Amino acid sequence: TMDSIREQNSRIVEKLIGKGTFLMRAFEAGSRTGMMTMSWGVTRVQSLLVETAHQPEVRYLMITDDKGTILAHSDPEQQGARYTAMPEIAAMDETSGVRHRELVKEDGTKVFEVFKVFTPARRLLGPRAGRKICRMMAERPRRHHGGDGDWFSAHFSDHSVGECPARGRQFIFAGLDMESAEFGKQQYLNHVVLTGAGLFLIGCFGIVGLFILQGYRSTRSSLSRVRAFSNKVVETMPAGLISVNLALEVTSCNSGALSIL
Repeated sequence: TMDSIREQNSRIVEKLIGKGTFLMRAFEAGSRTGMMTMSWGVTRVQSLLVETAHQPEVRYLMITDDKGTILAHSDPEQQGARYTAMPEIAAMDETSGVRHRELVKEDGTKVFEVFKVFTPARRLLGPRAGRKICRMMAERPRRHHGGDGDWFSAHFSDHSVGECPARGRQFIFAGLDMESAEFGKQQYLNHVVLTGAGLFLIGCFGIVGLFILQGYRSTRSSLSRVRAFSNKVVETMPAGLISVNLALEVTSCNSGALSIL
């Protein structure tokens, strides 16, 4: 039963990690495609983030810098705020992969959070395109919260040209609602516990039945030995012993009775 519960919990965690990873990868791919075709900026990224978050069981999607400042959020009102539940990210880089954890929000609900380093650009566009993006970044108003310049376009720029500001690490978070997962876990737990309890009771009844059967066989064997012993005593006793039925017909007699009669 415990092995089944642990296996079910592992499957739930794997499912949530897979869903969170898919959301983050899909968002990165969408933002990458948008940047390649339409020179997207933070406004388009914010819109895409809101649309991507409109999925079942998705509580939020957000992008932060390494200090916890929220650069983009599926709830636009959260932009510029500080994410107080920032995890330990000191050792994380683009090769760290996806990490996860469970959080309990202020309202008591559980959230399964998946996060990784935000990597919308897998390759640089080259020096010429990099200079173009850098000029575009310099011409845009510095209106994103928590820093200067266009934090999104900086991912696609060539910092070696000397015209682009170096970007810090950014992280993308996907918060998934655990209500349905907890409900399914509880249902499975009830089923497994009831099944285990039923099997346990069946085992107990089986053991009790074995003891009863063993006691019955032992009693029967003892009774047989007592009968044999009694018959032996009656047969060898010096006095004569005759038993009759209600019609006074002899039903048995020992050797002593035969000798006397």
